[in-house]
Amino acid sequence: EQSIGVDENLVLFVGNGHIGVDVNEELRLSSNGSKTLDFATGFKPLVKVEVAGGGSSAESTFTEFREGRVRNIKCYVM
Repeated sequence: EQSIGVDENLVLFVGNGHIGVDVNEELRLSSNGSKTLDFATGFKPLVKVEVAGGGSSAESTFTEFREGRVRNIKCYVM
C-alpha cells in the first residue's frame, strides 16, 4: 500500500494569481491589479457526473500544486 500524501488538510483552491476556483467551486478573478482574487463571478465551471443505478463508490480529492489543479476521482462498482 502506498501513500500519495492525501489527507483531510487539503488546500482546495487552485489558480494562477489572476483567476482561480475556490473550495465552493466558484470562479474568482483579481480586479484592478489586486493581490487577492476578490471578485466572485457566481460562475461554477466544474462538471459533476453521477451514475444512475451505480453501486457502491469511493472517491478521493487531491491538489496538484505544480499543475494548478484540484482533482477529484470517483470510482463506482457496476
